[in-house]
Amino acid sequence: MHPDGRARPTRREGAALLEVVVGLTILAVAGSAFVALLAQSAESVRAFRRREAETLQAGAALERITLWSHTELAAHAGTIALPGLTVRISEIAPSLYAIAMTDGVDRVALLRTVLYAPDTSRATLR
Repeated sequence: MHPDGRARPTRREGAALLEVVVGLTILAVAGSAFVALLAQSAESVRAFRRREAETLQAGAALERITLWSHTELAAHAGTIALPGLTVRISEIAPSLYAIAMTDGVDRVALLRTVLYAPDTSRATLR
């Protein structure tokens, strides 16, 4: 007994307190890891949605470019800056153009294709 009249804590009571502290520590570490996982997942979803919007925008721009004639493609050969996109048009062979679209920030390739646009200005009628 203690001099003030209280009973001494037994070894079991001390072990129970230690178990509670260890359990709370494990719970805190697991909770922190879970919160970090949620934050990373939310950022991944935001990045996916941003990239999806950029790809849709690039697809719409590519649809317009595919309607260009040989003359228009030749006139626009090189790099074109569009809102949020960079378009690179290069003639890889006569009447054959490579189109590459990247996002304006990270320069990540969004779409690439090759277009055939024959030069109709030299066509002869039979």
